[in-house]
Amino acid sequence: MLDQLQTEVDGLNNELAATKRQLASKCEAIKILSKQLEESTSETNQFKMMTEELQERYKSLKKSLNPDPSCASLNDAEKLQFLNLKVRLHESEMANRMLESEITTLRRRANELSADLEMMRKKSLEQQSNMQPYNELSVRSDGQHERELLISQLEEALLECSRMRKDLQLCQDEKADILCELQSYKDLLCSNKGEHNISPPEILKLIRDNESMALKISHLESENARLSELLTTNGVLGDSVNPSQENSSMHPPRSNGHSECADSNFDTDSTVAASTTSDVFHTCEEDGVLDCPTHRNSRETSPLRVPSSSPKKSHLRGSLPTNVFANESEDVVSFAPA
Repeated sequence: MLDQLQTEVDGLNNELAATKRQLASKCEAIKILSKQLEESTSETNQFKMMTEELQERYKSLKKSLNPDPSCASLNDAEKLQFLNLKVRLHESEMANRMLESEITTLRRRANELSADLEMMRKKSLEQQSNMQPYNELSVRSDGQHERELLISQLEEALLECSRMRKDLQLCQDEKADILCELQSYKDLLCSNKGEHNISPPEILKLIRDNESMALKISHLESENARLSELLTTNGVLGDSVNPSQENSSMHPPRSNGHSECADSNFDTDSTVAASTTSDVFHTCEEDGVLDCPTHRNSRETSPLRVPSSSPKKSHLRGSLPTNVFANESEDVVSFAPA
């Protein structure tokens, strides 16, 4: 029973909705028809006014063509003036009638617009009353969203400020370190200038000379190592090397005599270079200065110490004599007075 009643109620509700839709459509059709009726009535009124105007003009023309017998005593000029006055009077009457018709139409239109405006106001008030809770919810949601957005922006700004503070602190520390190093370099230059009266360009020149000498030493050390390897592979010991045996062991016999002679000359030159490499460079144990035949004269004016922290010195440690690095504790380049 309940199911049947529910189905019947649903059917009635559907029929009611359908009838409501039909009623709304018919109301719209009635509104359209009423508007068309008003337009047609306004057109008929205009046509009536036009017909009346035409009739009046016809009468005025007829009177002008058939003048009033009472005006027979007037002369021609007075008759023309009288006719002009009558025509102007008739035109003014027609203009007044047209203005009255326009005034009536405008009043009717104003009444219709006022009624429509009142209906629109009522509908707007109803819609505002219906949409008020939704508007409150939307305003609340918008306010919450804006608050969350501002909080997120504030957090990002705080993180950015902290990062900038850290960067500023790092920059300040780096600046302090650079200033300390600069001050130490200035003090060192001032002390060196006060003790030895050497200008900074001369110091730079001596440092470059030191670096070039270290490079030359490294090249000679590599040449010495290569020659010592050749000597060890061929079983040669010191000065008791047999050049003919060394040439026969290192180079196979060739048909060209000129190449054999060149090979023997190369081997003899290698043994001579190996024997003289250890004697070319020696150090003075009193001041730890590298000494070579080409720089003995310059050592008297500007001897150059080899710092212990130099990577080139550690590279030379394997092949040069041990007295080259006797004074290894000295870490700066010293300049003896002239």
